[in-house]
Amino acid sequence: MINKRAREGFFVETKEKLIFDVKGNVHPPNRIISYLRYFPKKTGDRKRNKENYEKVYSLDERTAIISRNYPQYQFYDANFGLTLQGVSIVNLYKIHDPVKFRLNLSEKNTISSLKKNALDLTNILIDELGINENKIGITGSPMVDLAKRGSDIDLVIYGSNNVKKTREGLKNLFEEDNEIKRYNKKGLRTLYQFKSNDMNISWEDFIQIEPRKIFEGTFRNIDFYIRGVKDWNEIEHFYGDFRIKKFYNATIEGTIENSDESLYTPCIYKIKNSRILQSNIDPINIDEVFSYRGRFCELLRAGEEFKAHGKIEKVILKSGESYNRLIIGGNKYDFLKLKKGE
Repeated sequence: MINKRAREGFFVETKEKLIFDVKGNVHPPNRIISYLRYFPKKTGDRKRNKENYEKVYSLDERTAIISRNYPQYQFYDANFGLTLQGVSIVNLYKIHDPVKFRLNLSEKNTISSLKKNALDLTNILIDELGINENKIGITGSPMVDLAKRGSDIDLVIYGSNNVKKTREGLKNLFEEDNEIKRYNKKGLRTLYQFKSNDMNISWEDFIQIEPRKIFEGTFRNIDFYIRGVKDWNEIEHFYGDFRIKKFYNATIEGTIENSDESLYTPCIYKIKNSRILQSNIDPINIDEVFSYRGRFCELLRAGEEFKAHGKIEKVILKSGESYNRLIIGGNKYDFLKLKKGE
């Protein structure tokens, strides 16, 4: 019997061999909210069990493929107030758990060089920083045997204490360990070029804030990214505890009040002094900037003025209380940057 509980960092696989990456930690009872990442394709450049697969990058492309070929994995959710992708329990073949994958990998005698490097990096974080081995996992293409030449290392760490400990410890490891390095300017330029097709930000704005990130760099010359996720017992709201009313796309300015929650995926920036820039939109107060996309983590700090584009929505809690937020990352035109970077 399949354990049907899944969260950020997990992958889910369907009976048609489609592989989706799980988004967030809050899901309806009969589905897992997740977005297409790999699908079988004869001309695909990845291979698993003698079958070719293609990786899907942009959200627009994921939506197009699902809408055209697999509409059963697209549904409207009244609580979230929009159409989402997700795998229903009846179509679920397997849940890929990154922590279990790492633990199983450590017991094998022969593994690929990428898996070994990913495992070695997790062992450094466990041994040097004291991260709980049951709270760190290897996700991404190695977890589903779809890595190829040039694939990177994707790790996920669960629990706020482990996430904070990793972030502080990495600062020292960047200085002390010759194998773990922060991106230099050349590396950042390559990263920007790779992401630019799905990212609405100039190089000048990107280079102001991307170097701040601690959860990315290279290990033995392989790119790595670490995703921090709240643990099960730290999740404040569950499905049905809130509903979302969508408003409209908007560009706003404001000041970061608190960025503590920007370490995690999903990430949150508490803001103040918000102002909607379009004159045709009625002014309302925006309380936070929110995103399910890891690219928006660790970017801005308390006290900084920012500019962002996304969709304004009202979050209405069971208690009747509500607040407004700007959700970013839903399309390639969204951005978050320093205001002074213009």
